[in-house]
Amino acid sequence: MSMTAIVVITLIISTIVLIFRFSNRNIKFGGSQAAIAALQKIKEGAFVLDVRTESEYQSGHFPGAKNIPVNMVATRLKEIPSNKPVVVYCAAGGRSASARDILIRSGYQDVINAGGIGDLNRAKNNSNQ
Repeated sequence: MSMTAIVVITLIISTIVLIFRFSNRNIKFGGSQAAIAALQKIKEGAFVLDVRTESEYQSGHFPGAKNIPVNMVATRLKEIPSNKPVVVYCAAGGRSASARDILIRSGYQDVINAGGIGDLNRAKNNSNQ
């Protein structure tokens, strides 16, 4: 076996290991682990915050979610209850991570980044089966 083939095989195996190691997906149940935990918080009465743009929100959102785009979260804190858990989501998880950081820095105690709306919907759909 040539040295090039060994290097290629090593890179492929390393990539596969890293993908499985750092992936937060739960293949068996659907959705991410964070979305599954967030769904439980929602069932217990958490406030659901959609930090996507208004047009993204209008194209479809999680039931009962309040839309405050991520760039407005810091100025609209009064609209987000601080006395109950907050579940934040966006399209893929990046903006909701930023919003979660803003809320934590603003004194919110129980904030979960559910990731993307697709993760949250998959978790919801799979919990109904």
